Amino acid sequence: MDLSAQYPQGKIFVWYAFSSCTSSVQVLQSEQFLGKTGTRTLFNIDCESGKNIQNHSFFPNEDEILLIAARKLQVVSCLDSGNGLTIIQLKGVGADDPLLGSARTESKSSETSTESKPSHQEDSATPDLISFDPSNIIPLKDPKLPNLSGFLF
Repeated sequence: MDLSAQYPQGKIFVWYAFSSCTSSVQVLQSEQFLGKTGTRTLFNIDCESGKNIQNHSFFPNEDEILLIAARKLQVVSCLDSGNGLTIIQLKGVGADDPLLGSARTESKSSETSTESKPSHQEDSATPDLISFDPSNIIPLKDPKLPNLSGFLF
């Protein structure tokens, strides 16, 4: 399916679904995924909120990246590459959720961060609510995370 009319250059939108992506173009040759014939659309997504789940996948050779839901993306460009294949290049815009961390920067920030975390102050107007301090969340780390720049959907 050619989706280029729905994604004009410059359009900003929210990708609401969790999406299974890959960091390997080779995986896409399979008819199970993109294949080599027919009308097809390939999304090339450059964002920091993808999580490498290869070590947890039943098919580790698929180099699977899970795109976290509700990411704001912008269309960089579209390309009709011939043979029915359209490539839509997207990039993440806005800040990713700080509670989820970033596959690209979380290892760097843990090594170099010396900032003090803000102290939690209870709101006396809502004493029945459970207080939550996001500064206590420690992101999961995977030392084998690849550079996710330009991973493919």
